[in-house]
Amino acid sequence: MKKTFVWLLACIFITSAVNAQETVVNPSSKGISLSLEQVKSYAMEHNRMIQKSEIAYKQSEKAKWAAIANYMPSATASASYNNYMGTKLEIMGQVIPMAPSSTMTIQVAQPILNMNIIVGTQLAEIARQMSLNAIQQTELSIKQSVSSTYYSILVLEYSRDILNKNLENLKVLANATNMK
Repeated sequence: MKKTFVWLLACIFITSAVNAQETVVNPSSKGISLSLEQVKSYAMEHNRMIQKSEIAYKQSEKAKWAAIANYMPSATASASYNNYMGTKLEIMGQVIPMAPSSTMTIQVAQPILNMNIIVGTQLAEIARQMSLNAIQQTELSIKQSVSSTYYSILVLEYSRDILNKNLENLKVLANATNMK
């Protein structure tokens, strides 16, 4: 009889602890039912690591195109105009009139074989691939973590239900024992 009473008290304590945790987690007693796929998609949309990885991927994509742009033809143009407003310069007794002047420069360049540009383009492509791999690795890690947590919650809910049924059985057993 004494062992049954101790067992009953232990089950009541464990069940009350489980119920106390339930009320802390969900004080409004309104449960939300989500499937594993819904939880995964929510986690994928709102995870900061994935957002950072996607930003890094976009940056590496832009860096790749910047490296490719270095291999394209480039043209520069400059022009200058100087007007001395009719001033005259006097050097050693000589008077030199300052006439307006202008210059214009146009320069076009096309790299034919520049290994620095080729290696830079290849490195940018490698960085892009690494960013893509980081995104995929982060997604896999998050999916695994969410799945593990989801299944742990299901197991805990099942354990809680079993404990509640055991508590009910112990109460029935205690009532039956007290009646005799």
